[in-house]
Amino acid sequence: MVCIALEFVDSLERCSKPAAVVDAMRQALEDFGIDYFCLNVLANPGQRFDEVVLASRVPPGWMDVYIQERYVDHDPSQRHARRTVNPYEWKDAPYDCEREPKAREFIQRARDFKIYNGLVVPIPSPFGCIGQVFMGGQNPRLSMGDRPSLHLMALYAFARIEQLTGRRVRISTLTTREKEILTWAAMGKTAWEVGEILHISKRTVDAHLQAAAHKLGTLNKTQTVAVALRQKQISL
Repeated sequence: MVCIALEFVDSLERCSKPAAVVDAMRQALEDFGIDYFCLNVLANPGQRFDEVVLASRVPPGWMDVYIQERYVDHDPSQRHARRTVNPYEWKDAPYDCEREPKAREFIQRARDFKIYNGLVVPIPSPFGCIGQVFMGGQNPRLSMGDRPSLHLMALYAFARIEQLTGRRVRISTLTTREKEILTWAAMGKTAWEVGEILHISKRTVDAHLQAAAHKLGTLNKTQTVAVALRQKQISL
């Protein structure tokens, strides 16, 4: 499989259009039992998924459903890609099935379209992960021995598609106030204490924390602080 990956990487230089990259990926990924794939930038709050997709090969009708239902806001994989630089299985992206009914609905709808699992490769940058590549389908082969090859293919495909489309990836940056509040939170201050320090209400502090969590794709204050530190958006 390493040879397949190297041949694929070499072939990308001969691809002059995004469609050629998609076709090259289709052929190369067939040997891994992978039917579908999608390369996308991680969406900012309020962005539609069609605004961030760079290239894809998915089941007929699935993209329309994904966009119409705004699954980009509930897809556990889109959120998890912001928290790690390591590839992971699509089905393992964490979510709370009780508190996140829309995420549970998304998983079921994906299965209706024969998407049961896949490998997700986060796309790193100096400011944190900026995108992801999903490669999967009904029965993909995702052995530990094959993952380095798939990881390599995903990184090179994303870079080539980005180059050919001329799409500039935008980073979800925090506002000055959000950074200020997260810095105090990183120092162990409660929302009430931060409010007292900044002369704003606890409710306003909580609103800023929630907005920052939305941008960074995190579930709580601790995760938000950790991701902001890792992305170097705040420092201690």
